[in-house]
Amino acid sequence: MRLVLLVAGLTTLGFPTEAPAQGKLGVGLFAPEVDVSAAQRFSYAKALGQHLGAALGQPVEGRAYRSAGDLERDVRAGKIQFAVVGAVYLATKRGVTLLASARIRSKRDQVWSLLSRGKQQLKQLKGKVLQIPSLGPLTPKFVENGILGGEIRPAKYFRVKRSPDLPSAIAALKLGKAAAVVAPVSTPGLQPVVTGLRIPPLAFVAFGKQPAARVKAVKAAILRYGASLGAIHGWKGGNEGEYRALAGASRLRQRSMYMAKIEAARMKMGDILATRNLKQPGMPVLEEIFWVP
Repeated sequence: MRLVLLVAGLTTLGFPTEAPAQGKLGVGLFAPEVDVSAAQRFSYAKALGQHLGAALGQPVEGRAYRSAGDLERDVRAGKIQFAVVGAVYLATKRGVTLLASARIRSKRDQVWSLLSRGKQQLKQLKGKVLQIPSLGPLTPKFVENGILGGEIRPAKYFRVKRSPDLPSAIAALKLGKAAAVVAPVSTPGLQPVVTGLRIPPLAFVAFGKQPAARVKAVKAAILRYGASLGAIHGWKGGNEGEYRALAGASRLRQRSMYMAKIEAARMKMGDILATRNLKQPGMPVLEEIFWVP
C-alpha cells in the first residue's frame, strides 16, 4: 500500500489576542478522529485540566467538545486558552501555537483510508453510503483530494453521510447503515479499499497571544502528561512543518502542460529516401507518409 505523508497549512480564525492573566483558564479537547466514547473524552479533558492547573498553580477547567464550532465559540469568549485538536482541524487555523504532538501506539493508527467490511473494490461501492466523520472544515477536501487523490467526487460517486466523530461513523458501518467509512486502517474487522494516507497525530496548541511564562509552563506540563486516550499514550515535541503541509496535500493536484523547446534536426536526402532502413518497433510505415520518387 502506498502511503502518503499528509501534513498541513493554516487560515485565519480571529482568536483573542490576550488571555486572562489570573483566574480560571480552560483547556479544550476536540479530537473526533479518536475512537473513544464521550465519557472517555470528558474524563481525559477533566484530568488534563487538573494536571495543568497543578503545574500553573491556578484553576484550569478541562472541556470536551463535540464540534469545532463549539470550541471556537469558547475560544473567542476567552474560556479556552489551550486545546488538544486533530491534524485535519489544525490544518485550517491560524492564531495557534503548536506546543506538542501526541505519541501514537502504532503508525497504522495514523493511516486513513476508505474501509469496508470484507475486501471490496471501489467500483463495488458506487452509489452506496459512505460514512465520513466530521474532522473539521477541511474534511471534504481531505477525503476527496487526500484519500481519493482527486480522481472522483465523493458527493457524486457515493451517497455521503456525515457523523460527528469516528466512533459513530464506524458504528454506522457495522450496523449496516453504510457500505464504507473513512477511518484508520487499524480499525478492527475492516479492510482498506483505496490507497492509505498518513496524517500527523493529535496536537496540543495554545490560542492567541499569552504570557510567555505561562506557555512555557504548560508546554513542560503537557510533555510530562502520560495519560492515554485511545491510540494516544503521552506527548512529545511537535514538528510544525508536518501540520503545515496538510492543507496543501488536500488541494486538488492538477496536471500541468509545459512548453518544451525542440531543437531542429538537419536531415540529408538519403535519410528521407532510405525509409526501409528504419525498422524500429512501433514506428509508422514511412513509405505511406513520404513520396519516394
